[in-house]
Amino acid sequence: ACGGSYKHPFIEIQGDVKDRVKDVLTELGFRFRK
Repeated sequence: ACGGSYKHPFIEIQGDVKDRVKDVLTELGFRFRK
């Protein structure tokens, strides 16, 4: 994509959601292992 530092808002939101989902899954994984 052109525009250098410009990021598409939807792509950035998707990235945030993926990070949150990863955090939740990691937390659940630790809970289930214990």
